[in-house]
Parts: sequence; structure tokens; C-alpha cells
Amino acid sequence: MRNKWIYFLITGLIVLSGCGADAEEKKDEPQDNKEEQVEKDNSSKVLYENGALIVKDTSGWSVGKEEKNPLTVSFNHQHIKAIVTIFDTQKSFNQIKDELIAGAGDVEVIEEEEDYFSYQSKNKESIKTEVYLKQNGQQTLVLSFLANKNQFDELSDTIKEFQSAVKLKN
Repeated sequence: MRNKWIYFLITGLIVLSGCGADAEEKKDEPQDNKEEQVEKDNSSKVLYENGALIVKDTSGWSVGKEEKNPLTVSFNHQHIKAIVTIFDTQKSFNQIKDELIAGAGDVEVIEEEEDYFSYQSKNKESIKTEVYLKQNGQQTLVLSFLANKNQFDELSDTIKEFQSAVKLKN
């Protein structure tokens, strides 16, 4: 059962990181959800809230696609995409990292730490992905940032700001 969740997470990351998905996401977002999101933004300074996930309003970021099981939400900001996934697991961070890297395809691991790793695709236009892992009890949060490798360094402040806005409820 847990392998199914990890497989779904990997599949979700790959699907949501596809080129050109930004335009489709904006078209597919229901009007009711937009109105609800505006109300949340104005009243409580929260960009997104669902279950155990809270994302504080952060300048320039918008909500993209959302999938329910496991909770996977994409966020967009100009040339970068963030994907947040929350799922229950008893696996270690190393096991999760290994499964995510194996599911990413032909990639080169750039950096690896205890609760963080980054990799880039080996394509001509390389996409760099940074993945941050957080755990609260049995809930694991995977926060991924995807952008063109050449633009990634100039986006580091934007990444840090959004990363600090993502919280797991207790």
C-alpha cells in the first residue's frame, strides 16, 4: 500500500513537471475555486489550505493543479514551479529519496543531504529539481521546486521565501 503512495507521488511529480502545463492549469482551474482562493487571500493571508497543509500567501505565487489522494498541489511563479505532496509513510527519508530519484528517469544527482536533494535532467534543456523533505509524525511532506537549470540560481530567494511559507499542521 505504501509503495502505491510513493509510486503515485513519483508519477504526480513527473506529470506536474511537464512543459507547457502552466497554461493548461490556468484554463482547468474552476471559477468557484478562484473566488474561494481570493476570499482566503484577502481575509487570512493564506494562499492555500487543505487538511494538514497550509501555504501562507507569498508574493507572485499562484495555485495550480490539485490532486486529493495523496494531497498533491502545484504552485506557479513566473519561471518556477513548486509541487507539494503530503502522504502517510513509515519509510525513512533515504528510502523516499531513492524511490523519487529512481522514478525521475535519466537524471544526475547534484547534491544530497539528510532532508534535501537536488538533481537535473540530462536533456538538452536541463531542468533542475530541488526536493525538501519534512516529517510530522507519520505524515511526510515533499516540497519540490522545478526550473530551467540556467535560471535556478537567480530564483533562490523566491524558493526560500516560498519554502518558509509551507507548513504542516500538527
